[in-house]
Amino acid sequence: MFRDANGAIYGVCGISTDITDRKRAEEEVEAERLRLQILVDTLPVGILVVDESNQAVVLNKEHRRLTGMAMDSIDSL
Repeated sequence: MFRDANGAIYGVCGISTDITDRKRAEEEVEAERLRLQILVDTLPVGILVVDESNQAVVLNKEHRRLTGMAMDSIDSL
């Protein structure tokens, strides 16, 4: 807010940013992630993918069935 010498408000300022493109891109990434998970879950082999810090990032249904592991129970392999 902007105030005059007497402290009375004479103006308001605001900033806005159009995030439409970013939100659309995030939705597309999530849709691709879901498609990949569906594909991986339908394969008849166990799949476990870990990232560079050895954290599980992909774990399919067959792997969970074979090992009894749950994605949320894997902190570090």
